[in-house]
Amino acid sequence: MTNEDKLTAFLAADLPPAADPAFVSGVAEAVAKRRLRVALSLAGALAIALGAVAWAIAPTMDAFGGLLTTPGLPVAALVVALGAFGPQLVRGITRLAPTRS
Repeated sequence: MTNEDKLTAFLAADLPPAADPAFVSGVAEAVAKRRLRVALSLAGALAIALGAVAWAIAPTMDAFGGLLTTPGLPVAALVVALGAFGPQLVRGITRLAPTRS
């Protein structure tokens, strides 16, 4: 065995693995943490905005309190709202769902 053959055998023995599992899991964890931070910050901002809107319209809702006691009106309003905004909500929820890759 020549010196060149010995050197080739030595270098071939120390080849790095094709995929480093520790690196792959570390990157996947970092991506998951980033997605979680984004989702939580969006949910928090939405909760604050909806709270502010609810607080702002609370006085006018007292005036409509008698109207909301009409039988069937809240259910009809919910059906109309879900018909109008349901597809957008479903698209938003499925877009934020984690994907497998």
